[in-house]
Amino acid sequence: MTSRRDIAIQTFDGLTLRGWFYSAGDRRPCVILTHGTVALKEQYLPDFAECFQALGYGALVYDNRHFGASDGEPRSHADPLLQSRDYSATFNYAASLAEVNLPGSYSGVAVSREGLRCTPLLLTFEPGAL
Repeated sequence: MTSRRDIAIQTFDGLTLRGWFYSAGDRRPCVILTHGTVALKEQYLPDFAECFQALGYGALVYDNRHFGASDGEPRSHADPLLQSRDYSATFNYAASLAEVNLPGSYSGVAVSREGLRCTPLLLTFEPGAL
């Protein structure tokens, strides 16, 4: 059975990103999902989150700033630079959750966090791809 809860993530400049956390139980890996440029989290991300949850992964789903339930004006304004900074806040939020296990030793996690901050990573899924 799918279970999720509402979440709120503070950005570096004081906005609130809103989304859902799909828990897979204690100390599980977590996948972070967000929508494309002109979409909303409700459009197809719940399907992916539920699949990851069924496989034993937590899933964090959120609306980018200026979109959906998240703060920001003007509405529907995409700013990839700010959105990438928001992703860092989202990662830190996920890492703070008791249900989330960051794999690796303490130093491995620190290296992973630094790598995430410095290395662009983009995974894209089209609606209906599952």
